[in-house]
Formats: sequence, structure tokens, C-alpha cells
Amino acid sequence: MRNPGVLTAISRTGDLIVKLKGGYNGEKILIDHRGRKIGEVLKVVGPVSSPYVIVRSLVKGSSEVNRFLGREVYLERERNKKPGGKRPARKGSGKHGRRTL
Repeated sequence: MRNPGVLTAISRTGDLIVKLKGGYNGEKILIDHRGRKIGEVLKVVGPVSSPYVIVRSLVKGSSEVNRFLGREVYLERERNKKPGGKRPARKGSGKHGRRTL
């Protein structure tokens, strides 16, 4: 579920400050209207009814970040990674796939 907010400022350290339109529900990912990942939540500050979140930017370059200022952005829960991934090495396989004694 998306939680809307507005990117209101950029700190000196490059972190993004987002004012949420509702309460904070533990979301960790900041995305734009297209669903692209912009940053990750570091901290929540302010009143419970309309908090601000401090977000570490994942966007490269200040001109890219500046284009989001004043625009609506969304918070989402972190997506679960798909199961699988790298398979563990098989036990007993040597350099050329032969068993060693």
C-alpha cells in the first residue's frame, strides 16, 4: 500500500525530507509516481498525525534530486525478495567437477 507525501526539502548532507499526508506505518522505501525507488527511510520526526521522514537518497546527482522537490512521492513497505538466488556449492566437487578422495 502506498502512503503519499511531498518532498519538501533536501538537507546539507543530501538527505531528503518528506512531509507525509497521513501517519507513518513502518514503510521503508520512497518511490516516485512511476514506482522507481528514490530512497530509503532513515528516521521519522514530528507529530504522529502528520510526521516528516528523513530519507537517504539513492538518486545520483543534485539535478535529479531537485526535480522531485515539491512533488508527490510515496512510501512503500520493503518488497520481499524472491526466494532462490545463488545455489550453494555442491559438496565434494573439485576444480574440474570430479570427486576428490
